[in-house]
Amino acid sequence: MPDKEELERLAQLEERMIRNQQRFEQMAKKSFILNQSKQTEDVEDFELLKRVERTRQEQMENITLQRFQFTSRDFWRIVLKRNYDLLAWMLLDVSTNLFLYAVDTIKCRTQAKNKFRDISHFDLNKAQELSLYRGVQYRMAQIIFGGVIRNFFQKLRYSFDNDSYLITRILTFSIIQESVITSLLLPFEIKKLEVQLGTFKKGFNPFTRAYPLTVFPAIVRDTLFFLTHSMTYNTLLYGEYFVSSLFRQKEFIPPTVIPKGERERKYSAMLLSIAISIIVTNPFDVLISKMATQKQVYIYYIEQIIYTNPIQAFNVIRKEEGYAKLAGSAISSRFAYYALKGLIFFNYQEKVTDLCYGAFYDV
Repeated sequence: MPDKEELERLAQLEERMIRNQQRFEQMAKKSFILNQSKQTEDVEDFELLKRVERTRQEQMENITLQRFQFTSRDFWRIVLKRNYDLLAWMLLDVSTNLFLYAVDTIKCRTQAKNKFRDISHFDLNKAQELSLYRGVQYRMAQIIFGGVIRNFFQKLRYSFDNDSYLITRILTFSIIQESVITSLLLPFEIKKLEVQLGTFKKGFNPFTRAYPLTVFPAIVRDTLFFLTHSMTYNTLLYGEYFVSSLFRQKEFIPPTVIPKGERERKYSAMLLSIAISIIVTNPFDVLISKMATQKQVYIYYIEQIIYTNPIQAFNVIRKEEGYAKLAGSAISSRFAYYALKGLIFFNYQEKVTDLCYGAFYDV
């Protein structure tokens, strides 16, 4: 049996081992903290280097852009890189309109046809036998130029007077934007309508007659469609929260809380807002199709046109073909066109945007 001195010696040895163990644990903990601190510093240094490199690269790109070397590949690569969202939108819009162009042609021919008089030469040109893709090049040009102009206006959106109510800014911005875009792109639409009905004349001679007649109803149609669609969509989706924000000076910011079934609610709101917008604007769309495609006829041996202004055209169509022609002509084709287009954008816009972003930036 161990004596008293040996027991004391064992106790001291055990105490020394415990102190050493505690010292080792403290050293390990201190080493871990130092390593973590070192890693944090390394990450911060790496992020700083990335920011410096990004700034240097942007400066080099700015120099390239300022030289306006339109024949240089680097110039256009930088332009596309800085507008990757516009590129994604245009890629999706062009492909969608190519897919749905036949529906647009059916809509145009249905609206322009007159049962009583062949004002648009629908029967003379045998338009029902022509290809459904006639004039698609004018539609593509309209989309590309329209996308560039609309992107320019979106960048100017926040430069409007922020002291006024949101609803005032929305109305002002919509009227200015749609008036400019429609006025500039209407020649392409007129040419498209002419070709869809079987008439193909080189040059822009039809515009001297059709453009003054159709520019006002076209501006009204596009402005009403933009306003009705955006206001109805946000009202259906956000309810009182959006309506109350219209009478504030701040910009509308959607709520951060995502309700259950938001995806289904968004698609339902989109379809309903499209339907309401089409109903509101269909009479103006019919007016444009008829006035843009009308041909000169002989009345008492004098060459004249049937539709001389939007109000007179409205009354002539109402008397000859009834209110149903104005309110409901090709309305199902218009709804199918916009609903399918909305469905494609709803499902693929984010994916195409991410794809274009990844093509120019390191993800």
